[in-house]
Amino acid sequence: YGVFVGGIAGKNGEQRTILNCKNSGTISSTGYRVGGIVGEGSIFDFCENSGSITNNYLAQSSMDSSFVGGIAGTSGNIMNSINTGHVDGEIAGGLAGSISAARKSINDGSVKGALYAGGIGGVCSNYIVTSINKGSLEGGNVGGICGYSTAFIITSLSYTEKSNGLTTGGIVAINKGK
Repeated sequence: YGVFVGGIAGKNGEQRTILNCKNSGTISSTGYRVGGIVGEGSIFDFCENSGSITNNYLAQSSMDSSFVGGIAGTSGNIMNSINTGHVDGEIAGGLAGSISAARKSINDGSVKGALYAGGIGGVCSNYIVTSINKGSLEGGNVGGICGYSTAFIITSLSYTEKSNGLTTGGIVAINKGK
């Protein structure tokens, strides 16, 4: 148990880069931010997760959501990274539960999010460029790239063959994006 839980570190400082990291261990937590590499972090480059990441945090209110991802629970920028592990939680993304930006990254793991599930991010806020989802998706609001998005999504693809959710979209379930 912890607020920030990760295979490498719980939390990484602002504008700090995590480079060439790999997690293959299973993580099961009741933390607020849970990720295969870091629970909460800023910049990731050439990172890989193949471990199963599960967050069993129970929200106390609608403003008290938890985030879980193959690379990070919440993140700034994820580049040149891949997740092949299973991700399961309230707001779940193949790369990050909440992500600002992704470039040249891939999710090939299954993602299950009770509220939002996305192949790249459960919630996406800035931009997603040249990224791919191949993993199956399941949950409340399910999108091939993002469950909920206010982001630009450019030249990104989802090849998922299975997606099951209350609201389902090939790229985004709920789009408030640009």
